[in-house]
Amino acid sequence: MSGAQLMLLYALGPAKQSLCGSNSSSLKDNIGGIVNLVHAGILPEKEAEIIASKLKNATRRCRALAELLGINDPFSSEVVRTYFIGSKQLFKLPKGFEFHHNFGVLGQGTKGNRARLCLIRAGRIRRKNGEVISVNCRTIRWNKDNKVSFGKIFKFSVGIPRELNQRIKIGDWVSFHWGWICQTISEEQKNILEAFTARIFDHYNQNS
Repeated sequence: MSGAQLMLLYALGPAKQSLCGSNSSSLKDNIGGIVNLVHAGILPEKEAEIIASKLKNATRRCRALAELLGINDPFSSEVVRTYFIGSKQLFKLPKGFEFHHNFGVLGQGTKGNRARLCLIRAGRIRRKNGEVISVNCRTIRWNKDNKVSFGKIFKFSVGIPRELNQRIKIGDWVSFHWGWICQTISEEQKNILEAFTARIFDHYNQNS
C-alpha cells in the first residue's frame, strides 16, 4: 500500500468533520467509497495522492517529517506510517515524538472525549457483529490535575469499512481513529504506537 493510500485510511475520518485541514464537500460525501477502494486495492496511487493532498494538515506534517528523516517523498509509505503509528528510528531522535500525529492532537489543547476520538489508538478484535466491531483497548483518562494517562483495558465498539471487514479476524491488532478501524497492524506496531503516545502524554503532563 502506498503512503498516500495509507493516509486516506487514517485521515479521511476526521475530514468528514472538516478536520485535518479539509473543507471539501465532495471529499466528505465520498469518504466511505474512497476508503473501501483503498482496502480493495483498486484506488490508483496517483489518484490517492490527489485526494491526500486535500488533507492539508496531515500533508504538511508529513512534509516536515520527511525532511527530518531525509526522505524526498512526503507520501512515501515509510513517512506516512511513521507519522500515524511511529517507528523505532523516530523514537530515538531527540523530540522525534513531536512529529507524531498524536502530539499534534494534545499540542492543540484537545482533551476529553474529543481527544479520545482524535488520537490514533490500538486495540485487539474481540467480537464481530456486522459492521460494528468490539475491540479491547486501553482507556485514556484525565485526572483532576489535568494530567493524562493510559488506564485499564476496556471494550470499545468501533465501525469498520466493508472491504476490511471481509478479511479481519478475531484476535487481530488494529489501529482506529474517530471511531473507525483504519487497518490491521502487527503487535510490534501496536507497541510502538502506545510507546509514542505514552511519551507524548509525559510531555503534555510536564508542560500543562
